[in-house]
Amino acid sequence: MIFTGKTMNEERTLTDADVEALAAKLEENIARRLYLNVGKGVLAVAWKWVVLGVIMLGAYGAGGGFKKWGA
Repeated sequence: MIFTGKTMNEERTLTDADVEALAAKLEENIARRLYLNVGKGVLAVAWKWVVLGVIMLGAYGAGGGFKKWGA
């Protein structure tokens, strides 16, 4: 490849320390993304339960369910 008029003819290799550092960083990124996605899923399920509970409570009240206690 020619970038500044010089060619790169040298072969570049990674040391064991380089490979371990790359693997550790990759593992860290994968774990962080997994925990973020799991957290989003838990919040989505909780939000669906809240919305469902409000709808059920409204349907119960609209059907005359609250009149049983004199409200």
